[in-house]
Amino acid sequence: MGEAWQPIFLGEESYTVTTPGEFFLECLFHLADQTSDAALKTQYDDAATMSDKNSLKRECLTALRGFATKDGKRLLVIVENFHILINDQISTGAVELIARLSDVTLFGVLATSVSQTGAENDDARLAGFEKLLLRPSSLDEC
Repeated sequence: MGEAWQPIFLGEESYTVTTPGEFFLECLFHLADQTSDAALKTQYDDAATMSDKNSLKRECLTALRGFATKDGKRLLVIVENFHILINDQISTGAVELIARLSDVTLFGVLATSVSQTGAENDDARLAGFEKLLLRPSSLDEC
C-alpha cells in the first residue's frame, strides 16, 4: 500500500450500517483501530453520540479527510459484500454513499459483491466504478 494509500478494512458484515453516515462512522472506527490514532478514536467517540444523520456524515467525513490530508494519503476502503450494504441495508441512501465514495481525491474503493443473477453488474449507481468479474473457482483451485 505504501505511501499513497491508507487502507481501511471494514468487517465482513457491518450489520449496523443503515445510512451513509453510519458507513463513514464504521470507516472512522476501523481507521482509528487500525492506526491506533488517539485523535481519531476521540473523533469516533464524539461522532458515535450524534443522532442527526447529516451531522454524523459531515463529522465523519471531516475526520476522515483530516486524517488523509495530515498524512498526505488517500483512503482505500476495503469492504466485502458491498451489494448487501447498498441494496439491503442502506438502500435509500445508497446513491449518496456511492457519490461520496466516488470522491477520488479522498477515496479508493475495493469491494466484493456476489450475485446469482449478475444484476449488480449492470447497476447504474456503480457506473463510475471499474468492475472485475470473477468466474467461480473449481474444487482444485479452492
